[in-house]
Amino acid sequence: MTGDIRRGVVLVDLLAISVAMALGGSLLVPILQQARMSARDARNMSQMSQAGRAVVSYSVEYQDRIATFSWRAGNPQGAHTIYEDLRRQSTNATAAEAASAQAIDILRRRVMREDLAPVRDWLPHVNAWPLVLTDYLASRLPDEMFVSPYDVHRLAWQEQAGRRFDAGAFAPHQPEPSPANAVMPFSSSYSFTTSGFDFAGSSRTLPPGSRLRLGEGWDRYVVPSTARLGDLRYHQVQFPSGKAMFVDTFDRSKPRWSMHSDPQATVMMTQYDGSVMRRPGGEVNPGWDPWRPETDATTVMRFSPRPWEGVHAEGEAREQFLRGGVMWTRGGLQGVDIDHAEARTGQPGVRAGAHADGRSLEEFLAGARGVANVQGAVAR
Repeated sequence: MTGDIRRGVVLVDLLAISVAMALGGSLLVPILQQARMSARDARNMSQMSQAGRAVVSYSVEYQDRIATFSWRAGNPQGAHTIYEDLRRQSTNATAAEAASAQAIDILRRRVMREDLAPVRDWLPHVNAWPLVLTDYLASRLPDEMFVSPYDVHRLAWQEQAGRRFDAGAFAPHQPEPSPANAVMPFSSSYSFTTSGFDFAGSSRTLPPGSRLRLGEGWDRYVVPSTARLGDLRYHQVQFPSGKAMFVDTFDRSKPRWSMHSDPQATVMMTQYDGSVMRRPGGEVNPGWDPWRPETDATTVMRFSPRPWEGVHAEGEAREQFLRGGVMWTRGGLQGVDIDHAEARTGQPGVRAGAHADGRSLEEFLAGARGVANVQGAVAR
């Protein structure tokens, strides 16, 4: 009898312990998740800070130039490549094609991927800009420093120098394998803002039609034949602490990612003074339509998330129309993104959160086609 009582007591004790452990575990899970997110945020900020310092270091060594691709149409620098196909592309090329040839040259030399084909419809300045820094620093490629710790799919693409990506190993969480998309394992989670490489965007004398403009999607660009990419100087930045150099493309801290210019997003960006800051998207200036600086119209980004961009379940993807924000700063390097009113470029008024002019996408594209010799380029 006494033994039965003791066994009963032991069973009750074990049950109580099990319940307590289950409750403790359920309480610990959110704490551990928060700790993991805090660690990722800290690492992300550290990486963005290191990348910003590398850009500053490049500027000091290269006569105040902002780090970006230096090959341009007819530029003799492209003639020094050992690759004949890239030499031809850089000689008879648009500004975007010459920069694309330089990017492929870096990848072939640094990654030993001589199988990478030339890509003509690519604007590497936006998400492949770290290639210039890794070439300057003689560091390894691909480099995790330029990929957000939240961006797990892009990190996976780097495996075996992108060869598993080329085989489609990560589908559906990767673009369709193709010669043009083979550069994506070497891309960054951080987007370099257009004011850092669009020369005409910071000029008050060149015609607005010489500036880059957004194309049909948020990662597609209209590049006029008269565009000049690169050769901007650090001293041209008027508000170093208020002008974003590059931005984490998404707020990745939630299961469903938000585009950096979403008013509900938290924007993480590195400024030209080297500081890294987080701000609500609604506090960032709306930006401009670079072809119509005399109006208060903004660039409108048409965004539909793809499976590797924070889409976790069927039916979650939804199309959004968002303002350009830090990617399209009014006035280029003379402009400001936070804490001050936008630069004056002839617009009738400056309003934080100003809306676009209401033109449809078809009307915008018709206007783009009205400019002589424009090229479409993708920021892969």
